[in-house]
Amino acid sequence: LFDNITNHILQGHDVLVHCHMGRQRSAATVAAYIMKVLKWSMVDTIKHIKSIKRDAFFPDVNFQDALEELSKNI
Repeated sequence: LFDNITNHILQGHDVLVHCHMGRQRSAATVAAYIMKVLKWSMVDTIKHIKSIKRDAFFPDVNFQDALEELSKNI
């Protein structure tokens, strides 16, 4: 998945990641990508995503445990 996103970006294409509501699953996928590829911290990543899409991770980060585990393995 991350390779596909990166390849599209490198080819100059926009990438849209979405789920039904766009609040948790898609936001968590984008967060994981930013953390892994751009090497951002989980806290900075979540703040950044929420600054762009205010209802992302609303009311809370359902995938926080998975993102924390990812941050340990990066």
